[in-house]
Amino acid sequence: PAIKAAHYLALKAVYSETAATASALASQFPGAVLAYSNDQFPNLTALLGRSDITAVIIAMRHVEQPIFIRLALEAGKHVLSEMPILETLSDLHELFAIAATLPKPGPRWNVAEPLRFMPDVDYAAGEILKLGPVTGFWTRQVMVMADLLGPPAQPVLVVAGTNLVQKRLPPVDTVEAVWIAANGVIGSFGYTHGSPVDVPGAEHVVMCEGGAVELIRRGRDKVVRVYKANMSPEERVIESGHELAVRLEVQAWAECLEKGWGDPRLSPWEAIRDLEIARGMLVSGLMHGERIKVGDGRLLRGINGERVEIGRVD
Repeated sequence: PAIKAAHYLALKAVYSETAATASALASQFPGAVLAYSNDQFPNLTALLGRSDITAVIIAMRHVEQPIFIRLALEAGKHVLSEMPILETLSDLHELFAIAATLPKPGPRWNVAEPLRFMPDVDYAAGEILKLGPVTGFWTRQVMVMADLLGPPAQPVLVVAGTNLVQKRLPPVDTVEAVWIAANGVIGSFGYTHGSPVDVPGAEHVVMCEGGAVELIRRGRDKVVRVYKANMSPEERVIESGHELAVRLEVQAWAECLEKGWGDPRLSPWEAIRDLEIARGMLVSGLMHGERIKVGDGRLLRGINGERVEIGRVD
């Protein structure tokens, strides 16, 4: 549906491990959509060899993604893959190194994270900018904070405590952390899978010099509440949801390919930063609250501690 709704995109083919699955998927789309599979010809090599196909969307388990991303990039195709970005650090190093060798201009590798395209997040980010510099925050999610906080308030250190509440979810299911930004701003992160119930309410609160912005989940609705000094809160209910965010994300990717520009929300660097923060909190918890540096690309450092130079990855 997202491809069908997007300008500049036309679905030409689908691929799956089995011919039966690929054919069933292709039959859902009108027009000349061909099916490719791993168990019979035409296969993935034939698909990637088509000159009329310029881009691919890879939607599969992260453990299976690396080889498909690599083959598509090496075939000169633009790639949109899903979060989680990859399974292992060795996959990460290998894929970024391959991306560095691609011709410029050439195929682009982008990473999808629908949360960054939620309309409530976009609206809240605009309101935060109006209220001046960020002075503090609280959040339940890592993936949207780059958009909400802006570069000056991005975390460079995390201090965390972790716990296992539900024994069936080892090693940990609960994280409480403090994030510290380079400009001194301090905020907190809290999330648990250990509760037997999911309590709706505030998901993010960002305090600024001129007020505060709160993002709230109220049933199926998303609510953005803006607080200003000596004024009643302003509240807006905004249509959101995963399906809408995916459509907006795919449309943004299509526009980037058509017009030759980049969207930071689709950059693998955003996925790396999120991974560093999440990993940093888990490591800090394991080390009983040690301060862990994040946000400097350290996950792309080689065995000798040198950063893997990858050039530009859009």
